[in-house]
Amino acid sequence: MIAEAGAFWNAIKDKVKAQCREMMGKALQCERYDVTTAPNGSVIGVTQPFGKTEIRIPYSGEVADAQVGDTVLVYWWSSLSNAKAWCYGNGPSLSGNAVTYPISIENGGTGANTAAQALSNLGGIQIVKLWENASPSSFFGAQTVSMALMPYEAVEIVWATYVSDNGGVSRRFTGKYPIIWPTDGSGVGCQATGMYAGNAVERFIRFYSSGIVFDNGAYYNTYGGSSIARAQVLVPLEIYGIKGVG
Repeated sequence: MIAEAGAFWNAIKDKVKAQCREMMGKALQCERYDVTTAPNGSVIGVTQPFGKTEIRIPYSGEVADAQVGDTVLVYWWSSLSNAKAWCYGNGPSLSGNAVTYPISIENGGTGANTAAQALSNLGGIQIVKLWENASPSSFFGAQTVSMALMPYEAVEIVWATYVSDNGGVSRRFTGKYPIIWPTDGSGVGCQATGMYAGNAVERFIRFYSSGIVFDNGAYYNTYGGSSIARAQVLVPLEIYGIKGVG
């Protein structure tokens, strides 16, 4: 049976090889070659591993410094007359083959060559932490927090709803949520509001180009409706500046 199988293969192998060559003729092919003649500005000499016949072919800039004995990847289609040495044997270098022209947004790109310009083109924003409360579990009385607000189009403040005195031993804050305001640095006034234990809490703030002015905060008893000044309500924890990229 083995002899019959061998005879059958010998009878068809030339046709199979011819068919494979025809089918693969238009396919892109790649093989490893050893450098036997260093690049001279136009061609490089390469030989198949353990081969004896050298072919001289064009090469890409990535292997322009190849030395005899290096391994390169050779690509071609149809025949080796179209061959070109593209990269070293460990694969192409991203930096050596990076796209250096912007791809339009319509074609799935960003229309930019840099990350910053790409964010600008795509309508990205920058969010920068400007301030963090060094004592987040302490009361926060009326005061001014200085910072440069003019570069920013909006401000986000992350608040603690209520800081309570736990028997004089320790303090904790309840809740943590952000509020975002637009700002032009002109001293516009805003009101932050929240709820604690069924009662309303509020704090008035004003935005200036040089910082934010906080009032003392207030606590409203739901049943009596009276306002009580409380430095422990709506304590700011973090302040962020928001602006477009550009």
